Amino acid sequence: MIEAPPNAQNAVQTASLWVRTTSKLGEPSMLSDKTWLKDIERTPPPLQTRLGTWRLDKNEFLVGWHQDLYKQFLERLTPDHLSTHPELGRLYALISSYIGAPIDHLLVGAGTDLCIHAAFDAFVSPGDCVVVPSPTFLMYEIYGKASGAHVRNVNYDSDLTLSVDNICAAIRDDVALVCLPNPGSPIGSALSVEAIEKIVVRAAAHNVPVLVDEAYYPFYPKSCIELVNKHSNLIITRTFSKAAGLAGARIGFAVGSSMLMARMRAFKPMYEITFPSVLLAEIVFENIEHMYAYAEDVRNGRNLLEKYFQSLGYSTFGGEANFLLVNFGKDRDAVITKLNTAGVLYKSSFAHPSLVGWSRLSVGPKKYIETFIDYFDRLCG
Repeated sequence: MIEAPPNAQNAVQTASLWVRTTSKLGEPSMLSDKTWLKDIERTPPPLQTRLGTWRLDKNEFLVGWHQDLYKQFLERLTPDHLSTHPELGRLYALISSYIGAPIDHLLVGAGTDLCIHAAFDAFVSPGDCVVVPSPTFLMYEIYGKASGAHVRNVNYDSDLTLSVDNICAAIRDDVALVCLPNPGSPIGSALSVEAIEKIVVRAAAHNVPVLVDEAYYPFYPKSCIELVNKHSNLIITRTFSKAAGLAGARIGFAVGSSMLMARMRAFKPMYEITFPSVLLAEIVFENIEHMYAYAEDVRNGRNLLEKYFQSLGYSTFGGEANFLLVNFGKDRDAVITKLNTAGVLYKSSFAHPSLVGWSRLSVGPKKYIETFIDYFDRLCG
């Protein structure tokens, strides 16, 4: 019998223990001015834990955070950090030094998510249009709809690449914001710096800001950050959730012109992140080599997993992020049933036409992938 990680069986299915959040409240006049919100349903979180499972579903840091950095955090954390309002001055200075941008060109947020939200608040109004790739990060569409905007999707081609010409053609006078994750999830393909600059120039001609989400940097090390000084309509966002390994701490930042950041800063909360998160982010910058070493280790793990699945006769798409697309072909139903029964958390299927038949598995360091390959062999071999 193959033993799954602890708690795996508890995470196989999310019990329906929550009532639907869209209770019938009627339509009092105080709610009638944002009627587009009725089409958005956000459900409460599940009760089951994902800890102790094969967490291959959300592209997280798949091993425990660096023990030496965790020790530094515990040594630095004091009770005062829990009872004092967060102080972000030093963190802004560290980001400024790391990025090479003045502090007034920066905005820290609770993950990239909050920075993206601030961009929608700052630039998108009801009736506007927002251009996003499809499929992509779900929150672009949610924030677009919550803003009362129309979301104009640009589909990936059948070869799982994104056409620059199609994106440029979608940018017209009715557009208020372009969101472009690079590389993007769930596919993982990336555009070159030159391609992104072409899009930014096209958008500038229509006075439109472009948000390039570099959540998967440095798994994909070709950043567009240097274009910020050249193009005043460009916003770059980064997160500490992926290669830095701090998805649970909710830390991210945006960089752009002082004009764009001033607009976005109008919507920041009183304190961008918690004091413990500030300490964690500072430790990341003080030990930045850990992030780059982890990214390299994950690239090796992705290559190993891709070669393994290919050796079994399965089609793969490696992409440039910390996940792998796999098409299990004729074995699909049997493999998916075994993985689901064993409590392996991953994305088994997609509704988008470009990804029919594909599954997605998050990737970790090479040793982690070696262990998973052995597990997969015993489970599905």
